[in-house]
Amino acid sequence: MENWITYIAECALCLALLYLPFWGLLKKETFFQYNRYVLLAITALSFLLPLISIPEITSQLVPNETLSIQLDEINVMISGKALSEEINWKAILTILYLSGAAICLLYKMNDLIRLIRFIPRGCIWEQTENGIHIHCHAHHVLPFSWMNHIVISEKDYEENGENILLHEQAHIACKHSWDVVWLSLVEVLQWFNPFVWMLSKEMQDLHEYEADLCVLRKGIDARDYQLLIIKKAVGSGSYTFANSFNHSSLKKRITMMIKEKSNPWARAKYLYLLPVAAICMIACTQSPKSADKAEPEVKFTQVEVEEEAKVTEQTIFQVVEEMPEFPGGMGECMKWLGKNIKYPTIAQENGVQGRVIVQFVVTKEGNIEEPVVANGVDPYLDAEALRLIKAMPKWKPGKQRGKEVNVKYTLPIHFRLQ
Repeated sequence: MENWITYIAECALCLALLYLPFWGLLKKETFFQYNRYVLLAITALSFLLPLISIPEITSQLVPNETLSIQLDEINVMISGKALSEEINWKAILTILYLSGAAICLLYKMNDLIRLIRFIPRGCIWEQTENGIHIHCHAHHVLPFSWMNHIVISEKDYEENGENILLHEQAHIACKHSWDVVWLSLVEVLQWFNPFVWMLSKEMQDLHEYEADLCVLRKGIDARDYQLLIIKKAVGSGSYTFANSFNHSSLKKRITMMIKEKSNPWARAKYLYLLPVAAICMIACTQSPKSADKAEPEVKFTQVEVEEEAKVTEQTIFQVVEEMPEFPGGMGECMKWLGKNIKYPTIAQENGVQGRVIVQFVVTKEGNIEEPVVANGVDPYLDAEALRLIKAMPKWKPGKQRGKEVNVKYTLPIHFRLQ
């Protein structure tokens, strides 16, 4: 669950980094449809970018001709007072996040159910035009649309039915309701992120700008339409999921109607998404994924060198025909390492991590001898790596031409706090 919380936090960071330049560069442009698509892309990228990992480039201390055996990742259990406190904090954050998400989801679901129930309630007549269902209510109701349904009062239908229906039909044609559903899901998952609510409000405004533009393109007189908007501006709020006729600020809607169209070259501003998306990927790659456990990455590497011409009892081979083997095979070796390795507490507290490279010899009797640190990181990590190697049980000796021989191993152990 902690990894999931970290992922959600990274999603929130990406959304903030992607939305802020939009707010500064493109909010006042008249590219309503493009801006809408960009906001949808921002929300989608905020969930996708944290899943993309940039491979870590590390220097190899062994030649290209090395033969490597990669073991599965080993989980190491760490105990300690400081770490326990950290786990408790993560548990608290998890509970808070899930509680907020649950409350937000219940609110959204309640609003949607109320909306669906309200559409047929009090309807005096219903008709279908081009797949759009129009519901006329006897009592006063602010005009709104949801999916392929339009709700309008009898009075509005008689007085301004044509203009209002054109506006709501534009919402349906542009599939604005699906935008609302998607953003509602994003709000549930990132309810704690203020930029999500800013983006949702911006999308709501764009829906109205786009619908207004569609109405004016039908040849409706702009002044008459603006007077209708002013008339309908006074009224209680509609349902969250509905595209209401009086959504958005009256002043902003009229301003956008009379504003001069943006220069087409201003679309070049959308290119900001490329560098910002790259920054988001780098930021998410560098951030720690989990701080409550250390997972050393263990790799056995046998370094292949030219065999000596003269073989003696003391000859140490780098690679042989039949390599030494841990009792029971590499699977048992992995289990043994996972059970016995311990991440030093001091290294945890100091945030020390890195790769310790240890070399040792598996003798012809199967004993582990001459363990040395070829490349160290920290005295405590180095000591733990040596302790682990020295504590290993006897191996099955390696063989060269049917004879048991001494074989040297190079073992990089990556201590990583995640």
